[in-house]
Amino acid sequence: MKILSKRRLIRQAGLSKRGQNKPISPLERVYREIAVLKKIDHPNVVKLVEVLDDPMEDSLYMVFELVKQGHVLSIPTDAPLNEDKAWFVFRETLLGLEYLHYQHIIHGDLKPENLLITESGHVKIADLGVCNEFFGEDAKISSGTTAGTPAFRAPESLRLGQERFYLY
Repeated sequence: MKILSKRRLIRQAGLSKRGQNKPISPLERVYREIAVLKKIDHPNVVKLVEVLDDPMEDSLYMVFELVKQGHVLSIPTDAPLNEDKAWFVFRETLLGLEYLHYQHIIHGDLKPENLLITESGHVKIADLGVCNEFFGEDAKISSGTTAGTPAFRAPESLRLGQERFYLY
């Protein structure tokens, strides 16, 4: 379950406008994540079960399916995955990504902490909080608006001076 404070998200939006020109507020980003999660259904992507958003209350509750085993591994790690397990995790991650890309969704923050293991050992992609939707063959993303963990982002999105890069 993800519990968010709407007041805090609105306050963050007000603070971010001072220093940077951000087109999407944090609260709008949460509502975008909810819209994306409602339209996807795949065995390798975590499922949104319910959203509780009372206009009279501050909290917004996002209820997800229960994934008990936690994330794939912690970085840095003392116990790396063996080859067979790494192959299995990679394969299931690619199946989930293939589905997301077919639905015109870019995850935006794919890292080991966002890959969860179910009780049956399958991998589920989680945390679509910084996802983007793209349309058309020549879709572009501005490098200034991409979010996510820098250590796990594509190198071309980190290059200074390059305003946009294409999604193939």
